[in-house]
Formats: sequence, structure tokens, C-alpha cells
Amino acid sequence: MSVLKKALSKWESRKMQLWLILFITSTVMYVVIKNVTFSEWSDFQIWSVGIFVVGNGTEYVSDAMKGGKKTETKSADATPPEV
Repeated sequence: MSVLKKALSKWESRKMQLWLILFITSTVMYVVIKNVTFSEWSDFQIWSVGIFVVGNGTEYVSDAMKGGKKTETKSADATPPEV
């Protein structure tokens, strides 16, 4: 398993993984490359976190409106949820 996959496996949400990659990339561009200003960096962080939060919020509201709660199986020997 690659180092990146191992590190990201703790963050199982694909949305969280994508946000983490965007955060690292934009921070490297700000700190190391100095390709963006602080204002641009902070605006990007506000938008990316906002989109992440709204995405999670709408997912939970949608699950609640369907009347069920999304469950995920964590162990390999567990039976998969019925569809």
C-alpha cells in the first residue's frame, strides 16, 4: 500500500480526502511556491470548507428524509447491508 493511500485510509470519506489534497496543494502554493497571496489562499479555504460542509449537511438531510440512516460495514466478515 502506498504511503498516500495508507495516510488517507484513516480519512474514509472521499470528500474529506479530496478536501485534504486541495488544502495541502493550496498551502504548498502559498507557503513554498509563493504563487498565491494570503487573500487568495484564505478565500479558497473558505470556499472549499464551505462546499465540504454543505455536501455533508445535504447528505445527512437526504438520509433523514428517506427515513433511514446510512450504515457502513467496517469488518470484512460482516454481511453487506441489504439494498
